[in-house]
Amino acid sequence: FARPRANAAALAPPPNPAPAGNPVMTPAQAAAPDAPVASAPKQRPTPSLKDISMVDGQIGWIDPSGHRSIVGVERLSVTESPARRADVSGTISYAGRLFQVTARTGSVEDLRTSTGAAPWPVTVKLDSGDATVRMNGSIAYPLTGRGYAFTLDADMPDPPAFAALSPRLPLASLSAVSAHAELRDDGGP
Repeated sequence: FARPRANAAALAPPPNPAPAGNPVMTPAQAAAPDAPVASAPKQRPTPSLKDISMVDGQIGWIDPSGHRSIVGVERLSVTESPARRADVSGTISYAGRLFQVTARTGSVEDLRTSTGAAPWPVTVKLDSGDATVRMNGSIAYPLTGRGYAFTLDADMPDPPAFAALSPRLPLASLSAVSAHAELRDDGGP
């Protein structure tokens, strides 16, 4: 079989003139060298958050020992409310187990400008089956992870069901676990 051949002119798209009524954009002309140039004061960009959603995603990290961890995100949404807080809700998976996540934190603006004078609040709740983990507290310097103070409460009626999450802990040999801990880093900045 012979292959048909076309010349380059036949393959080129036709010229595309600007449609009637639409302006034709041209590059801006440079200002005359002797014209004064006004400069606006430099400002750092301010992050703004209204709604963020993730569906069918993954979040991964590598810990200091080189171990890789991946959390599957079935659905996760973050909404900043007018009351200057961020609300988080969704479903994540880790090691084959689904978790319902709800959290409330300070605002993104407060995160960016935190000086330690007013700690950034954090409340997190994870539910999986009958198990619940709650964390409530604050972080004085959230961008560096310093100056935290949290209470942690956990109820796990069936620990063997979570053995795959932490193979180094002997969860398979336990019948039920309830725990309360206070976590604090007084190290400051």
